[in-house]
Amino acid sequence: MDILPTLSTVIRGFVPGAPQRQKVAFAMEKGGILDLPKDMGLMVVGLGWDVDDGECDLDVSAVLLDKQGQELETVFFGRLESQEHGVTHTGDNLTGEGDGDDEQILVSLDRVGPQVDQIVFVVNVYTPNTTFAKVANPFCRVVDQAGSCPSELCRYSLREAGSEQGLIIARLAREPGDRWGFHALGLPCRGRTYKDSLSQVKAAAALSTSSLVVRQNSSCSQLDGPFGLASQRASTAWAPRLPARSCGSSGSDSIVLPSPWDRTCSSPAVKGGQCGCSVM
Repeated sequence: MDILPTLSTVIRGFVPGAPQRQKVAFAMEKGGILDLPKDMGLMVVGLGWDVDDGECDLDVSAVLLDKQGQELETVFFGRLESQEHGVTHTGDNLTGEGDGDDEQILVSLDRVGPQVDQIVFVVNVYTPNTTFAKVANPFCRVVDQAGSCPSELCRYSLREAGSEQGLIIARLAREPGDRWGFHALGLPCRGRTYKDSLSQVKAAAALSTSSLVVRQNSSCSQLDGPFGLASQRASTAWAPRLPARSCGSSGSDSIVLPSPWDRTCSSPAVKGGQCGCSVM
């Protein structure tokens, strides 16, 4: 993310009318890792979904773990705020109706205590006898709340969420260089509440995220262990998402590039995988 000023200069060399400040929204794939800006303060983790058959109560929880993978605290519908670590849940959406984010969790990264090594986001279907088989288009996105115009940094949309009652969708983890990284996980898990899923949340925290990448030229990817995931078909091409909102600005063309900052990008400059980005 620190290369954005250089990117802006390069783009303006080809497109003189392009905005001086570029906004980049990365389309993440399972197993992708995106380093967040080092000076990032308040961020929003927005989660959303569509319900195929009637109303459905889904709950989002943020599980704070230490370096040993032990639970320090969890922010969920029954405890909406961690004052010590600057994490706030905006409230429970009981139906999943409406456009945009269904639930949001605000994280002040500069307030997260040093004992917190990871923040894992898990979504559970609380409605009895209902699984993610009835939930369509789940996604998780990160929005930088800095300044007067919040900007979306990345979005992870799942094509398949499994048929369990829980989904460990993503995590924030401390990275070298005193920064945080967003990890796209997409791991089905058991349980109607985060407490039911806690053992699998801890197991997910111990996983190497890059091991979840569906490699090119492979027919399937099997994850053994506590998740019991079935084989998943590989996708060998990345697809850029639509440009991020520009808060009313106009007159600039959308430029689509593969992402050199996602550490699972297919660019030869970084490690293998797939990703896409839209630059406004």
